[in-house]
Amino acid sequence: MAVIYNEDGTKKVRKGDKTPIAMIKRVGEPISLRDATKALHVIKTTSGGNKLLEEARRKRLFKTNPIDINM
Repeated sequence: MAVIYNEDGTKKVRKGDKTPIAMIKRVGEPISLRDATKALHVIKTTSGGNKLLEEARRKRLFKTNPIDINM
């Protein structure tokens, strides 16, 4: 990753933890209860406090990936 400098020569530093968070599953593939819990945590942390966005992502998750209790 390239280092970016300000106009005065100081180094720009990003605030916060910017590591990518993702849940890798195929659409339509059943997910376990543990994966669903992890996915809900990811949705909660990445929605930025926007309740409507959080609800839309949650609905999309469970509409496309059914929960399989036997996994």
